[in-house]
Amino acid sequence: MNWENLIELILNSIQIIGIFIAIIIGLVISKVMELKKEKEEVSDAIEDLDNELETLNKQFEELKEDNYNFYKEDNVYEMLESLLKGEEYKFIDNIPYVSMDEQKDFFAYIKEYGSKVFSFLENDKSMEQCMKELKVESGSVEETIIEEIYDWRY
Repeated sequence: MNWENLIELILNSIQIIGIFIAIIIGLVISKVMELKKEKEEVSDAIEDLDNELETLNKQFEELKEDNYNFYKEDNVYEMLESLLKGEEYKFIDNIPYVSMDEQKDFFAYIKEYGSKVFSFLENDKSMEQCMKELKVESGSVEETIIEEIYDWRY
């Protein structure tokens, strides 16, 4: 065999190996770029899900707060009636998003606020004076408590 043929064969083999390596490197780079793009898409999807979850959590908290406010408005009369009659109030254990502790806390608040109102009654102050001094907002639970206690008294 001739040295020139051998060198030419080796050079051709090196070229073929070089082309093969270039193809492999191109495939690897292509795959890396594809994976990077998929990673960005997944990151964007996760961020979108996080934002949606945050929005849903805010809506759920607002729903719970609205439900609790409705509970207060709906039950203030019954709680006051039981207090004014000296009866035991029966708490309801299946109110959505209103725990027994929240119900008991609200009942305690009504008792405490009612005692403030009774102190105004004992000092012969009018309902308007009571509302003014306690800085009561119109349409509030506190206004309902004052009105009911003054109506009950007179």
